Amino acid sequence: MKIAKYGRFWAVFDADGGLVCVTVYRKGAQEVVNRLAAHPHAHWCRYCRTPAVCTTATCTPTTEWICPACERWFTTPH
Repeated sequence: MKIAKYGRFWAVFDADGGLVCVTVYRKGAQEVVNRLAAHPHAHWCRYCRTPAVCTTATCTPTTEWICPACERWFTTPH
């Protein structure tokens, strides 16, 4: 995650350079980074980049995932 000035605001970018969010304050951007880092097992939908939901009680890399936003299923989270 990277925090950078974004006009008069602050932006958080992921490792691929994709925009995660824009905040008014730098401390807000840092809080977003801290909260996302606290969930290392969070997975993102490869189609719409929103958090995906595990479909079983124990999540593994081969578990099926569903995106609540676009309702697509996938097995390898990105």
